[in-house]
Amino acid sequence: MSGKMWPEGLQMDQEILLDAGAQLHRLKMFPYFDIAHYILMICEVRDDLATSASLFSRKHPLSCWLSSMLMCFADSFLANFLLGEPVIAPFKRHDDIVLATIVWYLVFYAPFDGIYKLSKIMPVYSVLSVMKEVKRAYKLIRGVWLPNHNEALRPSFATKACFLASVIFALEKNSVYITAPHDLVYLGVVGFLVYFKLSAVLLHVTDPFAPIENLFCAVFMGGIWDALSRALAAARERRAAGHATENGTISSGEKKDQ
Repeated sequence: MSGKMWPEGLQMDQEILLDAGAQLHRLKMFPYFDIAHYILMICEVRDDLATSASLFSRKHPLSCWLSSMLMCFADSFLANFLLGEPVIAPFKRHDDIVLATIVWYLVFYAPFDGIYKLSKIMPVYSVLSVMKEVKRAYKLIRGVWLPNHNEALRPSFATKACFLASVIFALEKNSVYITAPHDLVYLGVVGFLVYFKLSAVLLHVTDPFAPIENLFCAVFMGGIWDALSRALAAARERRAAGHATENGTISSGEKKDQ
């Protein structure tokens, strides 16, 4: 079966990729990948507080902790709400809550802000981002969605990538269009998410889908016709301005002759 699907020269590469995908698929997210996720999420909470982070965390530790937990488990809260399950069900997972609380304490209260500053160093931040993308793919295969603010109106790259990965997983599971082994598909999705996350962190590529979306909208959503309409309107305005200038010049010349 595999001989028909893969050229003979790629058999070894296929075995290596399948083995790598299987090992990646069997990776346990707890605790290391979860720690990376918690660090990035809690650092975002601290960044939102800006200069008042230190004062707020010391005056209102409970509010600070609660907002951090909501950020860390936002996907579970929203999924439970949409599925009609208890919204606070994530708080039943004591191991996760304890681990997230330890990370929260270190980010906000470590001496000299050591953990927070360390997480902002580019190599460390890149490693944490890669681990978070691996966890994102793991959540996708488990059927957990990861939306952010107003994602229905302005979907971010993370949401678009999750949607595309979900479509790929669905096609791989329920159709004949993707015949590659599941471990290989999973490895490809993880590689896709990690690659573009590193592109965003290191090269500041905000949305790799933007050129494709712009081209699609220009061709199929009236973008070309809008551009032509604007060009024609601008040409008419230039002609009208030219005629007005010529008329003004002629009138001034006639007055001089008189």
